[in-house]
Amino acid sequence: MKKLIVSILMCLPVMAMAQNSWEEKTSSPDSKYLVGAVTLENNIVTWRQTIDAPGKTKQEIYQRVKEWMEATAKEENQTEQSRVGGDEGRGTVIGRYQEWLVFKKTALVTDMTKFLYSLSVVCQDGKAEVKMTNLRYIYEEDRESGFSERAEMVITDEYGLKKNKQKLSRVYGRFRAKTIDRKDYLFSKLKEVITK
Repeated sequence: MKKLIVSILMCLPVMAMAQNSWEEKTSSPDSKYLVGAVTLENNIVTWRQTIDAPGKTKQEIYQRVKEWMEATAKEENQTEQSRVGGDEGRGTVIGRYQEWLVFKKTALVTDMTKFLYSLSVVCQDGKAEVKMTNLRYIYEEDRESGFSERAEMVITDEYGLKKNKQKLSRVYGRFRAKTIDRKDYLFSKLKEVITK
């Protein structure tokens, strides 16, 4: 029995090493944030997505989107400056959001930035065009090390990635990752709202 237990214990480090090396080889935590993750239109960071909603009318999509975007503007992470407006006749809903992106929050440390962006949706019968643009960060505005900067100077490949483009940069990488995660969340929620 002792020999069996000793044999099992001796195999554990080898099994753990095999698992770690497999994880490192097959997935990189940074992979979804690398080249191509941040898109530019006329040198402005912009993401677009067409969401198909067969059988839904323009008015139905508009009402759902406007209600969801207004609720989003009142969430806990939003500031008082977040606003949503719409034109039902044209089927457009535009939100100008100012919210907190939190990088790290513990009892001793809170690292976060104000994040400003425009989110617009153009509703049509059977589909909606979603666009996120005009991104800006206001980071540690009360400190000398703080900054207020457009996304083009923070999260593009030039600034958000290391020179070899294989990893997130040390300074701006967290801005790039959090912004992409936020965009993915917003677009996925809009898809749910539009297609349900």
